[in-house]
Amino acid sequence: MKKVITISVIVMLLLISLSLTGCLTNKPIKIGYVGGLTGRFSDIGLSGHNGVILAIEEANAVGGLGGIPIELIVKDDHSDTKLALVADKELVAEGVSVIIGHMTSTASVAAMPFINSREAKDILMVSPTTRTSKLTGNDDNFFAVMPPMKAATDAQVKYVSKIGIRRMVILYDLANRDFAEDWSANFSTTYRALGGEIIGICQFTSGTSFSYLEIMKKLAELRPEGVLLIAGGIDAAMFCQQIRKIGLQARIFSSSWAMTDDFLQSGGPTVEGVVFCNPMNPEIRYPKYEQFVERYQHRFGKKPDFAAAYGHEAAEVVIAGLRLNSDARQLKQTILTKGVVSGLWGDYTLDSFGDAQRENFIFSVQDGKFKLVHDE
Repeated sequence: MKKVITISVIVMLLLISLSLTGCLTNKPIKIGYVGGLTGRFSDIGLSGHNGVILAIEEANAVGGLGGIPIELIVKDDHSDTKLALVADKELVAEGVSVIIGHMTSTASVAAMPFINSREAKDILMVSPTTRTSKLTGNDDNFFAVMPPMKAATDAQVKYVSKIGIRRMVILYDLANRDFAEDWSANFSTTYRALGGEIIGICQFTSGTSFSYLEIMKKLAELRPEGVLLIAGGIDAAMFCQQIRKIGLQARIFSSSWAMTDDFLQSGGPTVEGVVFCNPMNPEIRYPKYEQFVERYQHRFGKKPDFAAAYGHEAAEVVIAGLRLNSDARQLKQTILTKGVVSGLWGDYTLDSFGDAQRENFIFSVQDGKFKLVHDE
């Protein structure tokens, strides 16, 4: 009798053990997202967040990662370097397998010493929108789905030179220093090599007290043929308003950073004709992109901007890698081995350093929308 009871107890324990093991294997896989969800640059942070949410919801709808759901853990870095580091450490402590972010280059640069340290436990960071030479060509734990900075600035300079702009002033925001200084330096070097002249450089720090009047006074004195604005959407729009207010007829150019709805809405008629360079091309009718736009509009009630699109792409890179190999510690090598990535505008490659290789396009604001620029 005792033997029968003992066997029954053993069987029950085995069943409980198997049940618990099943529960453990179905424990959600945690993916972190970190970006500026509040503050001056929250336009790209919130859009990137939406893109990531959509990708994860879509993945979970078809079984997640082999039947295991994905849990998104979100942190707000306020686009601040110190808070960015705090957010990353919190995500690692909470057990995320990978981090999608940051959305500004300066925040990403500040995070990298930690991300590449043992404390971060080999976690990979995949940024939707970071672009800086400081994080290009490095064998580290950082990937970017936007192409390197120089490819974009070279394409923009080529267009500027083609339309005959020979004297330019650059205005840039030190609040995202690693992006702004890099874009300015790369643009200037190539522009001068093609015979152009940078006749002035003005710096400002958004969110602090600075004088629009003094900057506009300098512009009025220099009378440039072109002005390059390297700033977030709201600040770039405000400078466009000030430039038009003083009657300066210079052509205005901007970096990919400001190519958001906030720029269009804040600038109104004063941003008509502003020229951008961005690898996102909404006019190419790729089925995957059109389907993404439809799903995004249904989910969030508005059209996606570049940050939303790249947020979605970054999440898809991560999810595809984890589907190939569930061991997050091997995610970097898994993605690199695959090489080719299925993007919203067709396939592109990630090189051995995790840098995206893809084409850049020239856009201008026409009738309140970003439109592809064809030959002038």
